[in-house]
Amino acid sequence: MKKLILIAFDAEQTFIMNELKFYHEHSDEVHCTLYTMRISDEARRSIENIDIVMIENEQNLGIRQKVGVLPQLIADVLYAPLYYLKEQNIRYQWNRLASKQAIAKQIESNVKPSETVLAYWFEEEALCLSYLKKMRADIRAVSRAHAFDLYEEEQKGGRQPFRQFMLENVDSILPVSNHGVHYLRNKYPKYASKITLGSLGIPESDMPLNEAPENPVIVSCGAVSARKRTLEILEVVKRIPNATWLHFGAGDLFETLKEKCEGLNEINVQLKGHVPVEAVMEYYKNNPVTAFISLSSSEGVPVSMMEAISCGIPVIATNAGGTADLVNESTGLLVDIHYDTNTLLNAIQEKITHKFKDTTFREGVRAYWESHYNATRNYKKFIDTIIQ
Repeated sequence: MKKLILIAFDAEQTFIMNELKFYHEHSDEVHCTLYTMRISDEARRSIENIDIVMIENEQNLGIRQKVGVLPQLIADVLYAPLYYLKEQNIRYQWNRLASKQAIAKQIESNVKPSETVLAYWFEEEALCLSYLKKMRADIRAVSRAHAFDLYEEEQKGGRQPFRQFMLENVDSILPVSNHGVHYLRNKYPKYASKITLGSLGIPESDMPLNEAPENPVIVSCGAVSARKRTLEILEVVKRIPNATWLHFGAGDLFETLKEKCEGLNEINVQLKGHVPVEAVMEYYKNNPVTAFISLSSSEGVPVSMMEAISCGIPVIATNAGGTADLVNESTGLLVDIHYDTNTLLNAIQEKITHKFKDTTFREGVRAYWESHYNATRNYKKFIDTIIQ
């Protein structure tokens, strides 16, 4: 039997739970131990075949514990002195390093030689994993990479501290998109051989393939935020004749969005707020949807889009991050991230009037999910890749 140790400080996100449920359901093939700081009792009950170890997040560390991470701190300061002059966060980064080293020590004694340890994010978890690898050269250290933890331009100050340290110590980095693979390989060619694709996926379901409705029903799902550009979605969809727009999700700009929707006569808006993914899928099951829309400025490979195409719902999305892996001529409409609103509206109107209503096309949308983002297929391949 294969064994996997997974570090995910917050195990509550939908896509992490999708992966954990795969390991739970295939516990006769993969024995998984999860190290985490946050997981609900309900989530625990859904993955009973996984061993769960709660991590103590040590913050008040003494000087003796902090001295051990000085070489990594000094190396990063010398590598990017202007960053530290601008951000003035040396003390914070020093404490951050010491905390991750302390967590690595908690895990170290429970890892056997040659076992694979997976960090779910190429940030805090991968930093912890890097210290674990320094302590235990006999383990295999692997990290996923998604979006905010991958694209340094989105980090405060335009860089990710200690990335060189992580790249040197982690044996393999698996971005969830081809865009992420190319980004890392181009930026760090020295480590190109360590970087390969590790696609996500969502579970199979018994979703019916609904026909498109007579009048346009457009759905979006995600945080109401500047990065997701939810307010821009409103500006686009309100100009689609006879349209209904449903948004699942809340966030910093939710109240602003509600105010902008008040008194709108040209469109039927339904703001659902934060709901569990099961509620979104239940809506797809019982209601016809014309298309899913996302105008984000940055993405990994959005699970919300996988959920849509698994139901045969075409996707309209900006070419942000790894979105192009999922959105193409076979699944919907991929638009420039710096789109012109009128051009976008014309393209949407043409698609929702003709192509997106075609049953054969919608069947092809679901077939693309089956061949590219089926969780069982992708996670089996992932395990075969990281556990040798």
